[in-house]
Amino acid sequence: SAWHAVAPSRTACAAARAPVAASVAAAAASGDTAANRLTRSITVSSDVAAASATSGSSSSVTTRERSASASRANGIAAATVSRVGPASGSSASNGCSENSNARAAAVRKAAAFVGSTADASAERIDGIKGTTLAPHEFTNAPNVSAAACASVTPPVVTAARPCLPPPTLAFALAATRAFAAARVAFVFLVVHARWRDEREIRRRRAHRGAPARVLERGDDDAAARAAIAIKPEEVTTLRGHTSEVFICAWSPAGDVLASGSGDATARMWTVPAGPSGRDAAKPAREPLVLTHESGADDSAKDSAKEEEKEAKEEMDGAGGAGAEKKSKGDANDWNNKSKDVTTLDWNGDGSLLATGSYDGLARVWDANGNLVNSLCAHRGPIFSLKWNKKGDYLLSGSVDKTAIVWDAKTGEAKQQFAFHTAPTLDVDWRNNVSFATSSMDNMIYVCKLGETKPIKAFKGHKDEVNAIKWDPTGTLLASCSDDYSAKVWSLKQDRCVHDFTEHAKEIYTIKWSPTGPGTNNPDLPLTLATASYDATIKLWDVEEGKCMHTLRAHSDPVYSVAFSPDGKYVASGSFDKRLHVWDAKRGTLVRTHDGGGGIFEVCWNKDGSKLAACYSDNTVSVLDFRA
Repeated sequence: SAWHAVAPSRTACAAARAPVAASVAAAAASGDTAANRLTRSITVSSDVAAASATSGSSSSVTTRERSASASRANGIAAATVSRVGPASGSSASNGCSENSNARAAAVRKAAAFVGSTADASAERIDGIKGTTLAPHEFTNAPNVSAAACASVTPPVVTAARPCLPPPTLAFALAATRAFAAARVAFVFLVVHARWRDEREIRRRRAHRGAPARVLERGDDDAAARAAIAIKPEEVTTLRGHTSEVFICAWSPAGDVLASGSGDATARMWTVPAGPSGRDAAKPAREPLVLTHESGADDSAKDSAKEEEKEAKEEMDGAGGAGAEKKSKGDANDWNNKSKDVTTLDWNGDGSLLATGSYDGLARVWDANGNLVNSLCAHRGPIFSLKWNKKGDYLLSGSVDKTAIVWDAKTGEAKQQFAFHTAPTLDVDWRNNVSFATSSMDNMIYVCKLGETKPIKAFKGHKDEVNAIKWDPTGTLLASCSDDYSAKVWSLKQDRCVHDFTEHAKEIYTIKWSPTGPGTNNPDLPLTLATASYDATIKLWDVEEGKCMHTLRAHSDPVYSVAFSPDGKYVASGSFDKRLHVWDAKRGTLVRTHDGGGGIFEVCWNKDGSKLAACYSDNTVSVLDFRA
């Protein structure tokens, strides 16, 4: 603001000097009379005073300078008049050349004094701005000749020079650049310090025996994978099945693990508490073997064969691949598949185990391995079996296109639901009396015990619906399909709430996390996991409707995925023979184990301290997990 205030005064001073220089030059060149030179001097002095008086500034210091300059100019003019007054009216004569020279010298001295006065005023104005510039640095006098400029002190510069920028602006620009450079340096130092600290933490963990690092998504570094690998000596391998093991599940009552196999048996393994593998306190006891002898008569068996044949034809019509995927083998060989244990489930207190098999029978066993009931009503293989939360009803879904609710006490069929037009692939309870079913007909039905029609029908998938699961509160239903999509449904609307289509191949199974409102982990968000034939697992934020993480470490189709009881970790099993454990929040691989065959199922025990996996090489593995 000070610069803008004094700028007019500097311009006025410059303008005042130009006439002075012009007058002096003209007097010297033309030998004008002393009177005329005196008149021009007085006029110039008055111009200086007028310019100083009218320069315009809000500063009181500048006003005082203009007044002083004008007074000095008037005083000089008066003094000059008194000195040359006697000859002021004379014209050119023979005897006055010396007087004329004297008068001319006096006029030049007066003009120089006036110029020096203007210079002093300009320097004082410069002082207000905070810098000192000689007047000739910013003066432009285009009408003054070069000879006249040379005769004036200080000399007048004829070429115009641009006004210099305010020093405060230059200082601000320099300061801004310096601050930006300092900020970049600071960010670099912070990032480098964090990287250095993280490296040190990992090094110390390695010395303590903990995993040296987590394996980031997509990281296939062999050394990093070895650091988080579970060694074979840390794993308990359960042997006894003579065919591939399709399913396994921990009892909610204790450390009992059930497994179902293609050898027509299910087994109950008692797993000792404490470390697994070589450091186990004692070896696992011999399992209880649940033999699936055919309890159906010949007519029932023939009916099951015929239904299975029809289902095979429907699968072949849908593309042929479905039968192999669901039956996990050749559907034409009835003798080899008739007693495959395809599914099993514990009731809520772990007192009863239900198994479903390829012969169309559902069986109920007690905790001691005794057969309690054989449930015979289906006319085709059973692929899904679930207890309700109360434990008084058992729900089964079959290739015969129906779902049946069984009375657990009497073993009788409470109600049969025949809404689908193709094999039923999965069933899941919403509460104790209502449930959902999915089928190869691309449809999902929500049914209720006692109702003769579905209470809701969800249509949207373009291919068979492989699995369905209600969330922990029974509010949302998730489904996955061979159309590469997973969908989330609500009973409040007909169309899906979310449609997740980021997988590149069929989605085989889905699982909800045990988190969110109404669960034992209410502070963690509700998450949906999907496992696909594209060898990836995706974790979805259901509230936001977006993919949180894509877990990439498998190289073959992923058949199973399971959340830990606290919802912080996800286990996955694939036909690449690898079991992986992931951090659900970060999406990083924290533990891994290579088995001896393709993995059909993975599951956690009640407290999340042990994991089990069943393999195509007829074995079941149990390993410890430490967060």
